Amino acid sequence: MINLTKEKLIILMTIFVFIFGISVVCAQETPGERIEEQKVLTIPAEKINPAKEIKEKPQIPQIKEEVKKEEVKKVEKVLKLSLPAKITFLAGSAKVKKAGEEKWILAKLNMDLKPLDEIRTGYDSQVVVTLNNEDKVTVKSNTHIVLALSEKEEKGSWSATIKLWLGEIRSHVEGLRERQGKYQVETLQAVAGVRGTDFIVCEGLDEMTNVVCLDGEVEVNDLVFNEKVILSKGQVTTVSLDQKPTPPRNLNEEELIKYGLVEKKAEEKEIKEEKAAEETEKALEEPKKKGKPAWRKNVSLTGEYGTEVIDGKLYQRISFQPEFCLGKVGVGLDGFILIDKDNKIRKEDWDEASDILEKVIYVRYGQPREPFYIRLGGISNVTLGHGMIMNKYSNLIKYPNVRKKGVELGINSRMLGLEGIVDDLNKTNIYGIRAYARPLVDRKTLFLLNKVTFGGTYCVDRDPKGDNKELVIKGFDVELPLKEGKILNVILYADIAEIKDHGKGSAIPGLLIKLPMAMFKAEYRTMDQDFIPGYFNYLYDLERDTKKDTLQSSNKAKKGVYAEFSSNIFDFVSMSAYYEDYNETNPNLSAKVKLLKKIVPQITLAEASYFQDDVTRLKLKTEKTYIEWKVGYSLSGPVSLVYVYTQTYKKENGELKPVRNIALSTRVDF
Repeated sequence: MINLTKEKLIILMTIFVFIFGISVVCAQETPGERIEEQKVLTIPAEKINPAKEIKEKPQIPQIKEEVKKEEVKKVEKVLKLSLPAKITFLAGSAKVKKAGEEKWILAKLNMDLKPLDEIRTGYDSQVVVTLNNEDKVTVKSNTHIVLALSEKEEKGSWSATIKLWLGEIRSHVEGLRERQGKYQVETLQAVAGVRGTDFIVCEGLDEMTNVVCLDGEVEVNDLVFNEKVILSKGQVTTVSLDQKPTPPRNLNEEELIKYGLVEKKAEEKEIKEEKAAEETEKALEEPKKKGKPAWRKNVSLTGEYGTEVIDGKLYQRISFQPEFCLGKVGVGLDGFILIDKDNKIRKEDWDEASDILEKVIYVRYGQPREPFYIRLGGISNVTLGHGMIMNKYSNLIKYPNVRKKGVELGINSRMLGLEGIVDDLNKTNIYGIRAYARPLVDRKTLFLLNKVTFGGTYCVDRDPKGDNKELVIKGFDVELPLKEGKILNVILYADIAEIKDHGKGSAIPGLLIKLPMAMFKAEYRTMDQDFIPGYFNYLYDLERDTKKDTLQSSNKAKKGVYAEFSSNIFDFVSMSAYYEDYNETNPNLSAKVKLLKKIVPQITLAEASYFQDDVTRLKLKTEKTYIEWKVGYSLSGPVSLVYVYTQTYKKENGELKPVRNIALSTRVDF
């Protein structure tokens, strides 16, 4: 017996999730690779040339070697008498490496900068460097620069040079220009010198430098042929490695909007940026599906074999459930044939047009969380918000005996969103909707707060008990993304809900952690005696007639912890676990492990489930323990024999004795 109290169990689960998360992050990225990986995602897709070798950018020691020995004293003098520079705005993650130092340190607001200092910004971050207390250089996300040299001229004006290794900077240097100072930005290919007051320089991994003039004029020279072009306001030039600058061209409408030279709705601009990011990801992603025929990439097939009794007659049932995808459109079918004892197919299932339509389980467009998503017919695993009211609801639980034609809808924009569900269009009993808004999304200076989301949920069962009395649950939620990225997402949230004429419940706080291979969710719940969290769940259609009565089954309010963990390890093994511990009920624990890939060719299915109620101590054997094993063995081709083993325990004469049950069924996979 493992002697663990429930408090120790919670601590162990938390430690396990923490260690698992750290291991996944470390396995997928190292500190030295993290920012470099993010830089790739910001490069426009049309610039990417995978076949072209990327030249490694110079490091700070190489910059120092570029300074001739006879100029060392001059540089030392410049360090003492340098152009005043400091960080006056900071959002997101950025780092600074001081001249002569090896370690990077976190950038801080009002940090003073000197010549040869480096700045490196991360994903979704930005830094503004102010020169001489008035001129500003904006360092965009995923950018690496060096404040190369700055010095005071004899006539009292300043000169400054910034080396751009990767990314994008915007220079607004009106003060230097008015005092006849010198300012230039150097890349591996070109030098952009100030004649105007506002210009942008971009350096990509494809060894191309883009210079955009937003005001005045900018002089651009390449470093090989020393060819010069002059840009006027609204013009751009490109300098490739070992190439002359392209002739100046005027910015197109999309570029004018991007750089703010014409007014446009912020929402349209955001949509274009998101589309560019999606195109970049597609360009960087290598094909993952190999070894399958072309038609199989857009089609999935599963099937079953069993028996069914209709009007007192026994039929052999062969069913197959293909899913066909074409772009954003997907269709799920449920085809089946019934064969009687004379080996004849039951024609009544196929002789009318309506019979064909009934074989369509669902039709969908898009995927959840995309700008627009809709699914008609059978719906499953629907969660509104964080699941306080509706959690993993399905209208397929009684299928095929009961066929519902439901609707699931999702609309997601930069500022507003909507998600909703109707269980059956023919006879609507259950419907729910959640609307949400991000009112501060345009306030970039608020850092994390600009991502805060407010949502409201309203769900109804029009007549759960057949007494013409509807059940209404409404709620409010707020969420704040603490960390968003390709590797780690952390969301802090709070939910409040109320069942009309019954009780209230809340989850404050709630924490959601998403990793590439795992998800962890934890809540502290407070519930009145007649409140059930996740009321509309996966089994609701089965429990609907009696579930409302269970609202009165508890005579005390409850408080406690709910935790959920799920993981998918390289599409090899999936794991899930749930834990609930409330002050007035027994704590319970459930877990499931499923093998997703075949290790032994003959094994087509392998999964194990465990459930234990009253988890005061973690014992494998209790009267409230349920264990289930499923193993599928290939008989011939797609036909498998499925072995199901279940075990519970019963106390007899003071001893726990197992109660075992074994079942066999046949399964067909196409």
